[in-house]
Amino acid sequence: MIQGTCTLEERTGMTPRFLWRLATVAYALPAIMLAAVWKFQLAPNPIPDIAVIAGGLVPLCFSVVWSLMGRRGVDPYPWFHLALVVGCVVLLIPPQVDNNSNSADAVYQLLPAILAIILFPIRQTLLYALFAVGGSALLVATGGDATPVHRAITSALVAAAVLAIIGVGQHRLGRALRRNRELSEYDELTGALNMRALRDRLNARIAAERDTSRVGPALISLDLNGFKSVNDTFGHSVGDRMLVDVAQAIEAQLGQDQQFARRGGDEFLIVAPDLDHGSALRLAGRVERAVTDARLRLCPELAPGAGVAVIVGRGGESTEELLARADDALHDAKSVAWRLPVDDREEPVAETSFRQPLARIGSLASVASATDSEASYDLSVRRTSWRLLAAYFFLLASTPLLGIAGRIDGFTGTHGMAIAVIGLAFAGVCGWAGRRPLSGEWQGLGLSAAILATAAVTGTAGPAANAMIDFFMIPAALACCAFAARAAIAFVVIAMGSFGYFLAATPMPELHGVRFVQTGVVVGILFATLPGVVARGRRLVAENERLTDVDPLTGVANVRAMRSRILHELSRLDEGRKLSLLALDLDNFKLVNDRFGHTTGDQLLRAVAQAIKGAVREQDLVARRGGDEFVVVIAHDKSFEPGETADRAERAIVECRREVCGGIAATASIGCVTATADDSFCTLLARADQSEQQSKLRARANGLHLRAI
Repeated sequence: MIQGTCTLEERTGMTPRFLWRLATVAYALPAIMLAAVWKFQLAPNPIPDIAVIAGGLVPLCFSVVWSLMGRRGVDPYPWFHLALVVGCVVLLIPPQVDNNSNSADAVYQLLPAILAIILFPIRQTLLYALFAVGGSALLVATGGDATPVHRAITSALVAAAVLAIIGVGQHRLGRALRRNRELSEYDELTGALNMRALRDRLNARIAAERDTSRVGPALISLDLNGFKSVNDTFGHSVGDRMLVDVAQAIEAQLGQDQQFARRGGDEFLIVAPDLDHGSALRLAGRVERAVTDARLRLCPELAPGAGVAVIVGRGGESTEELLARADDALHDAKSVAWRLPVDDREEPVAETSFRQPLARIGSLASVASATDSEASYDLSVRRTSWRLLAAYFFLLASTPLLGIAGRIDGFTGTHGMAIAVIGLAFAGVCGWAGRRPLSGEWQGLGLSAAILATAAVTGTAGPAANAMIDFFMIPAALACCAFAARAAIAFVVIAMGSFGYFLAATPMPELHGVRFVQTGVVVGILFATLPGVVARGRRLVAENERLTDVDPLTGVANVRAMRSRILHELSRLDEGRKLSLLALDLDNFKLVNDRFGHTTGDQLLRAVAQAIKGAVREQDLVARRGGDEFVVVIAHDKSFEPGETADRAERAIVECRREVCGGIAATASIGCVTATADDSFCTLLARADQSEQQSKLRARANGLHLRAI
């Protein structure tokens, strides 16, 4: 199957070099911290040599190895599993052979799981997450802590919460990247691959094929006969509906290893990687029959056939050579099939054919709605962040249960009830804000409230404050997941400052500095990672969204961008603001493909698109609707005359067509309509279709520009 290659950066938002550097830091910093504690005797008791070697020297050696692998650009798959497993061992074993309290080392157990969640799918990270949750609780329970039960519970909760925040963020990023990648690779109308994606996949397959003597994939070219008559008789919306039905009919005939692309207009290209010529011919026959049946169901009154050609790739052949041969084969096949002389005029259309009911012309409404993209990446970030904040406040509301478990006065009675009620209220507010969702300024207020609430709960926790201070890691992680680095650093500093303030009042002062630095290392890694992931995600999504809104052949806007712009302008209509559409259709364009081939046709479409852009204002949107059909979206005031724009566009098209292939009539039919208050996207586009068709009819009635010149 010719599938799109999904790079590491597209999966995680990070490059291989960055991930190796992250692993290097995650190994080196704990090792350096242990060496500092040993060198400057910061621990109450001397650290055994075996602990220094296992927890300091070994990780430093591995950090050097990971740094070298990053310099070489080695793909982290599957080597990162080795790095993480070794990390689990060197983080868990040294505290067990140290005769000091090891509860301060509990936070380090998060590091392998953090890296795993960033890099791997969720099913491959469960063991690392269990290690982080269980390992941190184990170290606290066996570390001589002042409140071992409460701290073990909160350590496990904090580990689970931090990992959940990272996991949700990575899932959100991956989903956004996959969605935008798919939208940028697939035709917005039919759901078939677009030609940009098909070229990328063929290039990847050819590059991966080392044996140049082997034959390449089979290509089946398909072109609908008489499709122009569908648009001229029933309108472009019915033509679009037919293209959707034809695409579904083609897809139903394809096997698992076969894919198809819409080359443009009514032209499709099927790629069958492992078929010989005979098998490809049989597949082409099945596809042709399925396409004929689909066309008969929608428009039985018109010729339903299709031109089909089959080629098989040659060893060492490039993608462009393969596509050019497919184009030539289809051109030859249609030339042979048409034994009768070709009339240079477009097929005559009766005047009554333009009086089809609007219901049929607007039959594409459901398809147009289905092509809408999901919420933007920024919107997804805000919604997810609010939901995580709501979950955190719910967690704070549950902390009085610690008092019930350990009989601690600070969490019982009136204080416990107040914490539960206020926490649940804030959770409800954040849940409501996530439905809207509110902007980043309000999110900052929510995070500030979370830090204040954590401080308030910690201040009333009594002996459990030693356990509660770990909760400050959660709003710090949320800030890293929700904001860019400049905004996140303020919340990280405030959260860690609050952590240090309450830490100073807890027992075991000899380990306060060690615990603060170790917690700071983990929070620092989160700060170095998550805002960068968000920033990279935004860049990748922005690039994919740019591709999503651009027609891959002509470089102008596509149907999706056109629809979005029209809906936006319709929502802004008032007495002083108007919206007009120009619907443009190239006369006799079918003859260009039939006489000169699709390559020349593509060249003409690119030239026409640029000619139209040069004839309209910079703020007007030029979109390719499909085939040789274009739409210009013009937002203007009362004084602007869209008809003048239509005249300039027509003159530019005529001049452009004469330059590219002057042997065929160079005119275009143009319709112009202005939106009313009652118009929707579909009705406005349908009226533009009718105006364009009436323009074509008038030209024929006057005998203008329709014969070959």
